[in-house]
Formats: sequence, structure tokens, C-alpha cells
Amino acid sequence: MKYLVTILVCLAFFTAPGQNIQSSNLKWNVSGLTDLGSNTMNAAYTCSFKTSGSSTIVWEQNRGYNVTFIVTSMKGSWTDVSNLGKVVYSIAVDGNSGTLTFEKSSVGTFITMSLSQKSGRPLTLKYSVNQVTNL
Repeated sequence: MKYLVTILVCLAFFTAPGQNIQSSNLKWNVSGLTDLGSNTMNAAYTCSFKTSGSSTIVWEQNRGYNVTFIVTSMKGSWTDVSNLGKVVYSIAVDGNSGTLTFEKSSVGTFITMSLSQKSGRPLTLKYSVNQVTNL
């Protein structure tokens, strides 16, 4: 009986469907960021991003401050975010435009934001992702 349970658990693990960034509602938990403009790092920074297919992305920051990005286009395909892959979203928010790149490479999972600002220099941040979950 013990072996049967072990086999069933293994089968469930190996046959579980992947999390598709294009069709799944996902939450990307962040545990650190680097400001690429000034090359400064904040390892204590936490936030999350919620992706809903290819329509909107919500950036949930501390103290309940949320920003909703409208996705204007998407480049790439990533059918299982547990595997290596990359998708680039073109985004718009409050008259500003830019990109959000979601990527998993051999060195980790990252979200890179490049957003124009009315005040001048673009905001360019790289977030370290420590967990991706289904919503």
C-alpha cells in the first residue's frame, strides 16, 4: 500500500499541467529588486505581480498600493513557467508606456520593467522572483 501511494503521488507530480503565462492567472512574488538606472540593489524589497493572460498586469506593492498596467501587445510564448522561457509585454499606464519582461533563465526568474516617465529618465527595474503560483 505504501508503494502504491508513492507511485500515485509521483504520477500526479509528473502529469500535472504547467502554468501557461498566456492563459493562466498567475501571481509572481518578488524578493528583491535592482534599479538598473543607478545599479543599486534592495534585497529587502517585496511586492507581487499578477498576470491575467494578455489583458492586464497588476503590480501589488506594500501598504495596498496597486498599479494596473494595460497590456497593448505581447511578444513570445511561454507555455510552462516552471521551464526556461521569456515573454515581453508592451504596457501602458497613466499616459506612460513601456515593457514588462517575464523571464526564467539558468540564473533565476526575473521581471524587468522599463517604463517611460513624464519627468524624464525611464524607470528601469529588475525584480527577483522567488515564487510563481496559480490564482
